[in-house]
Amino acid sequence: ERYQVSQHHLSKVLQQLVRAGLLTSLRGVGGGHTLARDAKNVTLYDVVEVFEGEHRDDGSCLLQEADQGPCGRPEPCGLGAVFSEIDEQIYFTLRSVSLKTLITRKPHPM
Repeated sequence: ERYQVSQHHLSKVLQQLVRAGLLTSLRGVGGGHTLARDAKNVTLYDVVEVFEGEHRDDGSCLLQEADQGPCGRPEPCGLGAVFSEIDEQIYFTLRSVSLKTLITRKPHPM
């Protein structure tokens, strides 16, 4: 309710996390969902992978439409190289941050 997410949608998300082995569920009175593994052993990448699939840099050009596939240039342009590095850093960070870190990290002052 707090985040205005429908019960139906939340139920589907939780089902996917259970199927992926990240959560366990218990039905009935007193039931609910819990992490299947220790929070220090679950990374943000593990969660993202459930919904986005395994990450692969397929060389797709960000300047083309998504369905046009990999860039047709023999060598990637400078922009492509920069975005590829950014992509690597994002996934490195997702793999290096555990749920425990996320839960215990103090927010940065704005």
